[in-house]
Amino acid sequence: MKFMNQLAKNSLRQNGWLLFVLLCLVQLLFTTLNFEFVSTEEIYAEYLEEKDNANLESDTDYSEYEDDIDELEDENEDVFLEDLAFDTAFIVVDKLVSFTSITFCILVAFLLINKHKVSFGKIFKVVLIANFVFLLPVLVKLLWFSIQSDYSFEDIQYFYPLAAIQIFDAGTLPDWLVYLFKTLNLFELAYIFLLSLLLSVQLNISKSETLKYVLGGYGTGMIIWIGFRIYLKIAFG
Repeated sequence: MKFMNQLAKNSLRQNGWLLFVLLCLVQLLFTTLNFEFVSTEEIYAEYLEEKDNANLESDTDYSEYEDDIDELEDENEDVFLEDLAFDTAFIVVDKLVSFTSITFCILVAFLLINKHKVSFGKIFKVVLIANFVFLLPVLVKLLWFSIQSDYSFEDIQYFYPLAAIQIFDAGTLPDWLVYLFKTLNLFELAYIFLLSLLLSVQLNISKSETLKYVLGGYGTGMIIWIGFRIYLKIAFG
């Protein structure tokens, strides 16, 4: 635990914006590697062909997939890989919105539970540093599929290491359950632990106390977000 506390102190001494740039660059690198070597054009083309072939066995109109397949054949550029500037902008905006929302939830928890005034910037930095843990499942995914010789687009969609989805046959589950079981993973628990640890070091208060704020803020916000996503998946298929 002393090692973790020292590591937390060292990370909190680093420049926050440099950490943010580093996180975005690594995320962009992993995204590019995924589209180049895992979710490749060939894998997606096979997926679309399977959907198109299903038209022969059902009354569902899959004609739109034929256009997608033709587009894949005509394009030299990977259909998954967007323009680099767009990818970068998307990652930056996504991280900023995500971190701001989580910071706001934790800040509200501090105000409601203990009426403790905390700097928004300090919590934001904690949220930023803790978020590095979510690079691990992406890295595991890249390494896992890099050693697989035969996999499908569905395998990629359903894969999430150390998640509840791994104990089920994802192909038989509705989309909302797939999303729920992928969200229930050990990396989320590690994230909560890191938030509590970093807040404890940053604010010089006990970990048990910061855990209350994290569960009250981030935990509540996460439950609401998951419920909203599940509602959309059920309502709109």
